[in-house]
Amino acid sequence: MSKAVHHAIQRKTIFQLEHRVRRLDGGCGWVLSRSVPMLEAAGDIYGWVGATSDNTESKEAEERLKDADRRKDKFLAMLAHELRNPGPDRGGSGAPAGAECTRWASAPDESNRRPSGRTYEPTGR
Repeated sequence: MSKAVHHAIQRKTIFQLEHRVRRLDGGCGWVLSRSVPMLEAAGDIYGWVGATSDNTESKEAEERLKDADRRKDKFLAMLAHELRNPGPDRGGSGAPAGAECTRWASAPDESNRRPSGRTYEPTGR
């Protein structure tokens, strides 16, 4: 925090910093501190006017959203991997999982015959 304070003092600019604090109950919280320098006629700082607001709830909600996003990304990566590389319990032939369904749905039995007269030759499975 001291780096941000020194920067604001040197430049005589608004100070704004989001930082962690120890709360009265012993837990940690997040606050947003903002201060504006009060300048004398000569331009020297003679004080600061500021406010600090507790934004612990919004930071915790932000962390929950980031965590949910990380879990979603992990799930999608696992799903993509499984779709590209089906395991032996799903055919194991290296063909996409949908290929089994396509062969089965297109099998040349009486209930699946097309009226066009064309026939389907099985793939040899």
